[in-house]
Amino acid sequence: MARLCSRCHHRIEQSDGEEIHACAKCGAEAGLEEVVATPFAMRLFAVCLTGAVLVAGSAIAFAVV
Repeated sequence: MARLCSRCHHRIEQSDGEEIHACAKCGAEAGLEEVVATPFAMRLFAVCLTGAVLVAGSAIAFAVV
């Protein structure tokens, strides 16, 4: 299992049975979060937002010319 420090964003690999009490890079004792996959809805939103920005940018480019 991997954990991510919310203070310095350092990724810490944790083996089975091992307890991690602090970040190895910055020493933070709180804010070690489990790394999880990005939810499908969030990825779909990113794709739609990127498409909307590209369409708006091309519309503005053609309107100026």
